[in-house]
Amino acid sequence: MVPYGLSGMGVNINNFDSKLIVISDWPSRCVLIARTELILVRAANMEQLRKSVKLNMGCGNKQKTGFFGVDAYWCGAVDVMADLTKQLPFKTSSIDEIYLDNVIEHVFDISALMREIHRICIDKSKVVIVTPHFASADSWRDPTHVHHLSYFSMDHFQRQSVAHYTGGGFEVARRNLSFGGILGNIGRLIFSISPRLYENTWCFIFRPGTLRFELTVVKSVMGKQAHP
Repeated sequence: MVPYGLSGMGVNINNFDSKLIVISDWPSRCVLIARTELILVRAANMEQLRKSVKLNMGCGNKQKTGFFGVDAYWCGAVDVMADLTKQLPFKTSSIDEIYLDNVIEHVFDISALMREIHRICIDKSKVVIVTPHFASADSWRDPTHVHHLSYFSMDHFQRQSVAHYTGGGFEVARRNLSFGGILGNIGRLIFSISPRLYENTWCFIFRPGTLRFELTVVKSVMGKQAHP
């Protein structure tokens, strides 16, 4: 079924799950219904769907230029309302880039989310993840954080030896750990010598700040379809 109200806007409806249908309620929004989920799409941002589709997942009130905001709550920056802990309302291999800014530490099952991200992304697309380092005070201040991540955490999603439970299908293209203040400069120096030594011994003395990962989606490995 072609969603009513989208085809006439020049929207690439193939980016949405085929089970979605539209009921027209409000002039400023299109309401899409999946089987059990209510998903709201802000009509003013349909122009984004005519071009490459980039998702700012878990956006809340933080807008990102050129990105389509996705969140479980109808906040100021949200264009599509969807629960990140469930199947995402996008078709397989339909998304060009994903950005998660201080989101992944709130998600109970990171592997399940990464499998969904892998499913909806095209091959070689970029996934950027920003999150507090586990030794940062910011990682522990927020009571809704359920994970405290390491400089090496995203390695699990590129290792074939653990792909049977992580899902795999990613390569870590770049990663960065930020530092601040005078003591942070000492931490940065130790980290530059050995990130693993820094995390194992010094990170709670010379505290870090924020982790930033840039992952590349790998849909095939040696001519075969990558997991999942």
